[in-house]
Amino acid sequence: MESCEIAIVGSGFAGSLLARVLAVLGYDVVLLERGTHPRFAIGESSTPLANLSLERIGIRYGLADCYQLATHGRWLEHFPELRRGLKRGFTFYRHHPDQPFANRGLDSERLLVAASPHDSLSDTHWLRADVDHHFVRQAIAAGVDYRDNVDLTSAEIASDSVRVSGSRDGSRFELRANFLIDASGPGGFLARQLSIPSGLERTETRSAIVFSHFDGVRLMNDVAPGMPAGPYPDDWAAVHHLIDEGWMYSLRFDHGVTSAGFLLKERVPGSPEQMWRHLLQRYPTIGALFASMAKAGEHSLRVLDVEEDA
Repeated sequence: MESCEIAIVGSGFAGSLLARVLAVLGYDVVLLERGTHPRFAIGESSTPLANLSLERIGIRYGLADCYQLATHGRWLEHFPELRRGLKRGFTFYRHHPDQPFANRGLDSERLLVAASPHDSLSDTHWLRADVDHHFVRQAIAAGVDYRDNVDLTSAEIASDSVRVSGSRDGSRFELRANFLIDASGPGGFLARQLSIPSGLERTETRSAIVFSHFDGVRLMNDVAPGMPAGPYPDDWAAVHHLIDEGWMYSLRFDHGVTSAGFLLKERVPGSPEQMWRHLLQRYPTIGALFASMAKAGEHSLRVLDVEEDA
């Protein structure tokens, strides 16, 4: 049986960054991934505090790329091949059913919250397929032993080690680690193995999200022209469309793709495509924004229900 000092389950950016930091500190690290990279993922919008943390990690552990990816300007200068979006702040619009967004000048139901003074210091939207893959490659370069296509099925925990078992590419896989870290997200591998309850029954909401990546999404100022100028262009932000059923996020990347999804207090009946069409028809200005959309690449509309996926 193979062994290592530390095994990490999950190679999203958190797992990959942690694996790399530990390798830089001299630990023997194995990083285990159920799928492969590059891959589609949401959770793409950075914040000022998140960027400050990334910058500090870069300085503390000598990870130059982390420092450079912490602002939009440095990102463009050093890693233009990694796709991203400019995020100048947080934009909010309130929509009402069967009514176009009302442009009433400064009295409009519109709020712009600036998070940076200019583009070079701005936050970013991460195209996770590019950024997660980058951090995995950097972890490998730092000495991390990366294994993908690993399906873990069990963990045997002793006083001084953990043995994980499963399969990799159809063959049996076993690994003994002095320490095991689960970076596979809420309800992930180790939580299931330890039967850790999610606490879902204590939550007050039962929400759902329908989402994808899209080409051809129009700018808000094109469908609701003449609004007063704000501290930044409305669409180069984390855009929030507030509706009766919940809200929609819209994150625009620099290469023309937009990540968007409806967060719903209660699931709308129907397939993901039917849910999406119903909401676009119910809110005509949002419908106009997405009137010429096409799903980007192979990323079909998807639905996550909190009852099933939390």
